Amino acid sequence: MAVDIFIEFFFRMVVNLIRRIGTSKWPVVTAIVSKSERRDTGMGCTVIILHYKYRSADMRLEGTHKEPFISDNYATAYLRRFPGGSEFPVRINPKNRAESIQAERPSFTRI
Repeated sequence: MAVDIFIEFFFRMVVNLIRRIGTSKWPVVTAIVSKSERRDTGMGCTVIILHYKYRSADMRLEGTHKEPFISDNYATAYLRRFPGGSEFPVRINPKNRAESIQAERPSFTRI
């Protein structure tokens, strides 16, 4: 495997972890996946992008979540786990309801 795969994977993991800091007390709502897609650019790791919609205070809002993978098998499993129309929990920033983050980490290893 090329070094660029690991560099992007670890960079994206660190960014996702930093985004989670201070979110444990944000309220959780159910989001609906509007589209899930795989990004394979030939350079870097595989990234699964979830586009989702949720409601908060009678507002319809949207968000995205980008999950990096080194292993193709785990990326495929994650993509299958969240097809369009599937539900998953997101945490919403109470001060800015347009800001959200995936509430739960996947239960399988991404490497």
